[in-house]
Amino acid sequence: MSSSESRSASSSNDDDDESSSALSSSSSAQEEQYIEEEEEEFDPLTAPLDTLIDTVVDYDPPSLGWEHVRTYLRSHSIDETKSAIERKGEFATTALHVACRNNPPPDIVDVMVMAAPDMIYWADSFGWLPLHYACANGADIEVVRMLVDAYEDSRLITDKRGRTPLHFALGNVESPPTANLVRLLAGKRKKESVRWPDENGMLPLHYACAYGAPVEVCSVLIESWEDGMGMKDSKGRNALHFAMVSECTRLSCQRWNWHSFPFMQSSLSLPLDLQTQGNADRANTPSIIETLLSLDDKSQLDILDSDSCLPLHLLSAKAELVEETNETGRENVLNCVNIYLDSSPKLRSVFLVGIRNLPDWLRDVAVIHPTVQTMLNTKITSRFPTMILMLDFYFLAAIIGAFSVSSLQSIERRNNPNNTEFSDRAVSFALLSPLYIGSFYFLTREITQFISVKEQTSITGYLGDPENFLNLTFVFLISYFSVMMNTGWGNDERFQIGCALTIGISWLQVLAYLKSILIEFAVFVSGVIFVMKRIFAFMVCTLIMVVAWAQMYHTLFKYSDECEAYEEMADVVVNVTSTVANITSNTSSIDDFLAYYDDDTYLNMLMPAPEVEDCEPQLDYPYCMNMWASLYKTYNIMLGEQDDEKFIWGTDVLLLNILFFVLVVILLLNILIAIICDSYKVIHNELAAIVFWGNRLAFIVDMDMITDGPWKDTVQSFFKLNKDDNNEDKTGTKEEKVDISWERILWKKLVECFDPGKEGNKTKMMFLLPWRVCVSTFLIPFWLLVGVLSAGWLWPPQVREGLFVQPVNMSEDNTTAQDAELRMQEVRDLREKLSQVQTELVEEFIEDRKEMDVLKIKIAKIRKELKNEMKTIKKTMTTLFQVQQETFNM
Repeated sequence: MSSSESRSASSSNDDDDESSSALSSSSSAQEEQYIEEEEEEFDPLTAPLDTLIDTVVDYDPPSLGWEHVRTYLRSHSIDETKSAIERKGEFATTALHVACRNNPPPDIVDVMVMAAPDMIYWADSFGWLPLHYACANGADIEVVRMLVDAYEDSRLITDKRGRTPLHFALGNVESPPTANLVRLLAGKRKKESVRWPDENGMLPLHYACAYGAPVEVCSVLIESWEDGMGMKDSKGRNALHFAMVSECTRLSCQRWNWHSFPFMQSSLSLPLDLQTQGNADRANTPSIIETLLSLDDKSQLDILDSDSCLPLHLLSAKAELVEETNETGRENVLNCVNIYLDSSPKLRSVFLVGIRNLPDWLRDVAVIHPTVQTMLNTKITSRFPTMILMLDFYFLAAIIGAFSVSSLQSIERRNNPNNTEFSDRAVSFALLSPLYIGSFYFLTREITQFISVKEQTSITGYLGDPENFLNLTFVFLISYFSVMMNTGWGNDERFQIGCALTIGISWLQVLAYLKSILIEFAVFVSGVIFVMKRIFAFMVCTLIMVVAWAQMYHTLFKYSDECEAYEEMADVVVNVTSTVANITSNTSSIDDFLAYYDDDTYLNMLMPAPEVEDCEPQLDYPYCMNMWASLYKTYNIMLGEQDDEKFIWGTDVLLLNILFFVLVVILLLNILIAIICDSYKVIHNELAAIVFWGNRLAFIVDMDMITDGPWKDTVQSFFKLNKDDNNEDKTGTKEEKVDISWERILWKKLVECFDPGKEGNKTKMMFLLPWRVCVSTFLIPFWLLVGVLSAGWLWPPQVREGLFVQPVNMSEDNTTAQDAELRMQEVRDLREKLSQVQTELVEEFIEDRKEMDVLKIKIAKIRKELKNEMKTIKKTMTTLFQVQQETFNM
């Protein structure tokens, strides 16, 4: 919202500039006027009406000030009141404008409108009617109703920046509008004000979303004009962009010097672009976003504005400004992100870049969302990322193997005294070719990656990333020492040290590679880094302890009996050494000397003091030597090495040693174990998924930036690649939809031949068994081998998925929601079944009733027939009786 309004301010017309200069030129005069009014005794009955109304805000409560206004209106005639209301003040404002700006009581507005009905049509120098002021400052709805009833067309009157009263009402953050107020300003029939854009193309719905209006208000606006959800402003932003807007305008506030204008201190008196500091952290924003996405077809999720920004990008910048202490604001931002991701946006490179650019506390939650995890699984199994992962492995293995062999051969050649020329010390180019090719590959990858991200970062920022710095260091060391081995140049000792360092960096690259594809290594490496950060204070404390005890030991041992014994032994060693040197110098060979002297004589000559033991004074008496030896010995004691004989010569030394064991060896080291266990438990249980998916996100974004680099069109046209090969827009996110290619279908057919359900009769098995042997022995191994040789490019999608796809982790909230949804689905299924049973029962009852009706008809028919037969029988019996009587009479 703020960025759009900023454009509004920058594109304001000449009338705005004139108004602004008028405000600036009259500011000092108005300040002097207010000072004079404060110095003089204020009389409500003699002061101008607009000045009297403007002082209402100085009263506590303001109702006292409005009583003075009522007194003024009662004490003046209609004509005097009309004249006072029609009096034009600064910037062509009337008393009615000033009253509507200060949240007036309805009765006062009613009197003023009755006294000067023409003033409701009057616009000030900004183009604002009294209705604009009332809406901008949260006036009572009855006041707004009076103004609208008196001038119905005022709903569509715009100021010089194209804003209607509805825009002002929706932009009031201090007093948000109600749904009834929005219905009133929208109108009853056509509701044109809902469709009216300002000079930047912003609809009232955009204002409502940008300023965090209540969700009921947004629902009213959407019901009034559903097409407004898809409408865009001049910067291409829709309602969802404004709901997640985060940009803060940099329009200079000097143009609007509020201290110079005491009468314009309400929030909407300033341009709307000066207020919006972001919206995602407001309480109403999650509900607004949910409403927009529930009523729309979710097409707003993937719309880019004119700056190529998704709504997620706008939210990211706002999230950076939410401080850690603002827990409510962070929770609202987090809810916005979850609602956005739950709606399953399309898989696009710009979306993944937006996820990566989120602040750490928000990205850690986004990367473990099922939608993002599914996207990353889909992207990692596409051909190009798979090829890069395989090539990284190939060249890394080749470099480590070739460097190990060639460095040892070079060291051997350098230490051969017969090799005096550089050419004799050099290693063959054939042996070094894997190093040159591998270093060129990794260097090319780093260069292309930097070219792809140069618009998002600087050189220092790129080099400052630890992973990039490690990669470049690896490439430099491999290249440098390859040249040294190929030419035989350099100092031999430095060369060996450099080779050892390069081998260590190479194996660090192996850890970095494994961290990018396996979650176990990602957790371990990140756990080590996490633990190192946690134990920094512990390490400093331990270092202080070790240095302190080393210095105390060195101080106590200095010139002690132990050190004097050490010095005597050192003299003996010197004497022995000199004696042996003299003997060997005066004898042709040591063998002749030993043959001439017996063993006892030899020992007496070498060791005049038999009590001296064969020892290494430099190791056994470090505290007598120097501070460095004392520090080294103390460090070894901390690690468990102990020699009690060196601390029993004095009570003070023994107590000091015991205290060192208690504080450092027992207490501090156990604390270290506890810290490491606790830290690793945190990284393993809580941050494992975050660590792994965060690393995968960084890799995928880097690969997308490389594929979308300036060389994309050239490469695609040269190799005749399909532009949709990376499944950018075709792949779904909520469900793991995959591309239907011939490789997938063929691999599926090959694997299906091993399905036990395919087995049939003996005749079918006669053909199936040889086919299975052929597939398992030739076709599948050959296809896999071709895929290995092509760095995974020719593998079927199922193989790439089996290697790199990781299971999607469902958070507790998502699991709970899924369980609730499952239960709701079961309830719905049960209701459907009950409805079907009810329908069947009703149909059966109807059929039974029909049968009963038919049966009743049949029974009635039978009764009728029986009745007729009985009549016939009766007639027959009567006739027989008559015949019998006649016969009897005869």
